[in-house]
Amino acid sequence: MNIKLRILKTLKNIETFYPFDDIKSIQDISGLTSLQNDEICIGLYENFPREKNERILITDKRLYLFRNKLWENIDFVNIEKVGIDFNENENVAFANIKNDAEYLTLSMKKGEKFLLPVKGRKGQFKDIFLFWRFLKLIVNNRS
Repeated sequence: MNIKLRILKTLKNIETFYPFDDIKSIQDISGLTSLQNDEICIGLYENFPREKNERILITDKRLYLFRNKLWENIDFVNIEKVGIDFNENENVAFANIKNDAEYLTLSMKKGEKFLLPVKGRKGQFKDIFLFWRFLKLIVNNRS
């Protein structure tokens, strides 16, 4: 299964994930002015509906996070490990920690850690767990 289909299949049930087929639509909505020439734009995730801050643009090669009026990019090939940041508080029940999780921890190959905000929720399910699954699939199955 190609990367675009894998991403769309995994993220399709997230309410604030918007798949896109044409790059002009992505530029108009996201404010991102350019992608790499060989990049395929897949979709846009909004942590908060219709809010620009902390949007995540997903391509077949990387993630772009819009934060503090700037775009940061994270190449999939540079991600070594993906985890969920539970704030590691031993005195809190696991169920509460699971409900409070809002960041994925991306451990990069050069040793840095990057916190990726994934704060949405539909009913009892948090978006972070589907997003974690999608990134784990990408990291574990790259060729």
